[in-house]
Amino acid sequence: MNLKCFYNYLDGKNLCNIFANLIVDELQKESPDVKTEISVVNVGNFFVVKGRTTSTTVLNITDIFSNYLKTSTKKSVENLRVIDTLLYNSPFSFNFLNLSEVFEKNTLHDSFDEFVKYHSTNDLFFNCQLDEQNSTILFDCDAKDVEKVNYLIKEKFPNYSTLKVDLSNEIYVSDRFYGLSMNYEKLYHILLLYIKNHLFQKGISSKLVIGIKSNSFYDEIDNLNVSLNLNGSKIIVNQEWLESLILDVFPFRMNEIYDNLNLSECNLLKVLTPTNEQACWQNLDLVSELILY
Repeated sequence: MNLKCFYNYLDGKNLCNIFANLIVDELQKESPDVKTEISVVNVGNFFVVKGRTTSTTVLNITDIFSNYLKTSTKKSVENLRVIDTLLYNSPFSFNFLNLSEVFEKNTLHDSFDEFVKYHSTNDLFFNCQLDEQNSTILFDCDAKDVEKVNYLIKEKFPNYSTLKVDLSNEIYVSDRFYGLSMNYEKLYHILLLYIKNHLFQKGISSKLVIGIKSNSFYDEIDNLNVSLNLNGSKIIVNQEWLESLILDVFPFRMNEIYDNLNLSECNLLKVLTPTNEQACWQNLDLVSELILY
């Protein structure tokens, strides 16, 4: 089945992303130049942390996870088990830039995501899987909440049938983005989000398939030695013209991305949790520069 998943912020992939981000932030306290590349895997009974970092600061990852959960939910935190295979003091270099992403406007998916996260702020935790082909919503929650969650879903999405399922055997892996230190490759993930928001806001695109790559070292990348490709995108203007416009308007040097988006103040934990704070890439300061002829 082709299912779209929506997790409360303290479960599923989202919790893996939160944990990955917590570790990265803790390691980067040593120095902004620390390089980190990790993944957090949730296999249901325990979490696995794997990856590498140039940091020499060895963390107690179980305590980091446990302390966050204790301050973020009224749910009891018991028997949290973590297997830490993180390699410390491990020098490495990120490879040359080669990224691609697919972004698509979808009002239904946005509504589902907001619905699940909204109720989690009131300590009603459930996860949903949307089967659009069969107009069915599969959900999982504590036994005591099944009737209430089923009612809320039917009330919000009356055109869908509901089905209680057990998602406890699912395996979740954090997104690469949240396991990277705030330098090198991560800056360009943020840049793609920044570009996407501008094009969507301007109405230029409803689906953006965007790739960027460069054979130059990261600290040498600029708009002249990076290539950008929008093949497969749904756009209302000439593709070649738009690619050229993006390269002219948006920052591609690492220091420019960092400074223009004020990434020193970027708190990704607030992006992952139900807050009203704007993500750093949601700044639309360059919209006026996207002039359509």
